[in-house]
Amino acid sequence: MCGIVGCINLGSVYPIQKLIIKRMTNILHYRGPDDSGCFFEMEDGRIEEDNDNIDKNDGAKIPIKVALGHRLLSVVDSSILGHQPMPNKQKTAWIVLDGEIYNYKDLKEETEIYEFNLYPRAIISIYEKYGEAFVEKLDGMFALALWDRKHEKLILARDPIGKKPLYYAEINKCFIFASELKSLLLHPLIQKNIDTHSLRKYLFYGYIPAPHSIFSSVKKLSAGHFLVFDKNGVKIKEYWRPKFSSVKISENEAISNFKSLLLKAITKRLISNVPIGVFLSGGIDSSIISFFASKLVPGIKTFSIGFTVKEYDELKFARKVAKLIGSDHYDEILSPDKMLEVIPKLPDILDEPMADISIVPTYFLSWITKKRVTVALGGDGGDELFAGYPTYFGHRVFEYYEKIPSFFRKKIAKIVDLLPTKLGYYTFDYKAKRFITGDNFLPWIRHYIWSSCFQHNEIDELLIDRSKINLFEDIEIYLEKCNSLDLIEKMLFLDMKLSAPEAALVKVDRASMAHSLEVREPFLDKALMEFINSLPIRYKLHGITGKYLLKRAMKGILSNEILHRKKQGFSVPISKWIRKELKCLINERLCKSEVEKDGIFNYNFIEKIKDEHFSLKKDNWKSIWTLLIFQQWYKKYYS
Repeated sequence: MCGIVGCINLGSVYPIQKLIIKRMTNILHYRGPDDSGCFFEMEDGRIEEDNDNIDKNDGAKIPIKVALGHRLLSVVDSSILGHQPMPNKQKTAWIVLDGEIYNYKDLKEETEIYEFNLYPRAIISIYEKYGEAFVEKLDGMFALALWDRKHEKLILARDPIGKKPLYYAEINKCFIFASELKSLLLHPLIQKNIDTHSLRKYLFYGYIPAPHSIFSSVKKLSAGHFLVFDKNGVKIKEYWRPKFSSVKISENEAISNFKSLLLKAITKRLISNVPIGVFLSGGIDSSIISFFASKLVPGIKTFSIGFTVKEYDELKFARKVAKLIGSDHYDEILSPDKMLEVIPKLPDILDEPMADISIVPTYFLSWITKKRVTVALGGDGGDELFAGYPTYFGHRVFEYYEKIPSFFRKKIAKIVDLLPTKLGYYTFDYKAKRFITGDNFLPWIRHYIWSSCFQHNEIDELLIDRSKINLFEDIEIYLEKCNSLDLIEKMLFLDMKLSAPEAALVKVDRASMAHSLEVREPFLDKALMEFINSLPIRYKLHGITGKYLLKRAMKGILSNEILHRKKQGFSVPISKWIRKELKCLINERLCKSEVEKDGIFNYNFIEKIKDEHFSLKKDNWKSIWTLLIFQQWYKKYYS
């Protein structure tokens, strides 16, 4: 992967300074440890590249119109010819790219740029041929910035599903962008004012949906969108979204097409000049990717981690799959002490509050993987494409539950609330209590209430600022764009636009990039996603069976133990840690003096949820973890 930054001044009184651009670029060194470069276009049209003789006051002496910065992680080309920022031959356009373009051979043939290492230049040629529609020609995972000198406009683009991040800000005719928030914050125009609406959304979702960010002055480019900045300001357009069509196709034909497209997706992602491996958890998604990858690269390296707590450990399944496919397998068992070491590092790794607990094991999986390879294939996307999460099945159950008269549902809710609390991996009492919180809500709101960190009414109790917003506005905005009337397909659409790009893929990007590891996701291949989205819903959620087509496709290849075992997310025993190993840290970060000094949260409410968890009255791990992450982040950025 790479890190990209830039600043465009089209009339701003604030000068661009080379020193700041260099700092913004180099703070992303872990995203690209192999090379770095900068490009500067002066107001008089002169161009400078990689000038290391930087004067702190150079912005005042030499007016700069455009600056681009790039950090490179070499995985396909390690020669100097792959250096970015990269121009076209005429030097009328320049590009910086984070990610990989898998159809680069097609692009180079169409543009007659045959040098293997100049495919970013081919992207410029595709742009010159097709204009802003060029982004639809790209097949890959990417965040890119293209500066068109002739027309004085900048184009930013993010891949269809949002595998690579991109932040930006427009302030007083100055446009600034970067791969990560920490880079953007080095620019003096960026103010660290918390967006109270975004904070509320973080407390609900556990992440902040694009285009919002935690700071009011900063936005995120949404997945499947591109942005144009010129003298008229900012224009944003969507170029891709999931579309459902329910084509008529037999099960056998669907399986055949799926296998063919998946094999193509994996083949494209195995192109590399550095060692490559596969994340193998032992779940169905990673097992399928590992199986097909092993057919293309016999003895491919696979990587797993295990835990000392049995109910969270999947290592025995991963080892069985590794033995079946004959991979060169590596795994490590992580103790709670080792896992806990990463928690204080999370504000640096995440940049912006994000409460997905699986960031912890993903960080360590990336760590052991990077010891032996630079690129890894992952299994993300299977749940969002094939209705693999329990919430999808939960909607089917709820259709029967809501037929029960309201009076009896209230009785059931009281009984469920009295169930004794057991700490463990999604215990029955935890799931039952979550299930009843969805009553009296529209299905698409219920979908996120079930997985929320705080209930909407709890957020009002927690925050001192009582300003009202439509907490569900992002759900409603995206739902209007869904072309399906099917309830489950609506949920799949929302997850592909909300939780996948803003939580699951952010987690993988941050955890892997912290170790300079590139992760590629075959399930999120554009052609494969479009095919799966065209299938009838029964091939995804078939009665009570999620991932139906996946399981049918691998029947007789993977064992029933792998195909039909209970879904187990990539998680850690956080409920128990909060009562023991993390208790001191929680009491330190969520103590009365700290909370009241910050002036954001109502301490009485925090004290209540802590006491409930410590005394086993309720399993409040999600709420407490969400607050801990925020407080650690806040301490880093505001101490």
